Amino acid sequence: MRKDIEYFHAQILAEKDFLSILRLIRYCLIPLQNLKDSFGDFNAISKEDVSLIEKKKTLNKKLSFINHLRNKISGHLDARLIEKAIQWEPTILLDKYIIRDDDFFINKGLLEAGINSYLDSKDQQIIFGQEVDLIIEHNILLNFIYDVNTESITWLKELEEHIIKHIEIYNSNTIMDKSTNAGLTDFNLKK
Repeated sequence: MRKDIEYFHAQILAEKDFLSILRLIRYCLIPLQNLKDSFGDFNAISKEDVSLIEKKKTLNKKLSFINHLRNKISGHLDARLIEKAIQWEPTILLDKYIIRDDDFFINKGLLEAGINSYLDSKDQQIIFGQEVDLIIEHNILLNFIYDVNTESITWLKELEEHIIKHIEIYNSNTIMDKSTNAGLTDFNLKK
């Protein structure tokens, strides 16, 4: 997960084309969601470190927003969100963009609809406190993604330090013994 997040993080930072950045953000949502989904699996290891637990709580709140975005714009097609995106960004259906197969406004509109639909009980956007138009304030999302990626990478590195203590690391003397069992691997995960 860390390597995937680092990869997309580096790609987002290096990219200059705004449409490509929007696409990369959508791709980056998947490993971030995987991290959120794995928090429960890491409890046995992370419980050793109070700082790691506190960082996980803070990160989990941000990853809840990532989960929302992934579910609305990357993991599934959400018809209601698509309708809201078109209402918010009618340029999506402008004939000249349809003819040219230009998907900038589609990506922008879907991402903005996903962001702006993350509301509290008073219909206020939870993370940014306002509706977001990425043309006007694209840095608001880029800064958030930068922070989430950086915090996730740092958290995973700290977790790896705990995991490594519990793993038998193979060396050139033991790898041959371990490799002899490779053919006995049963890939039936239903057992």
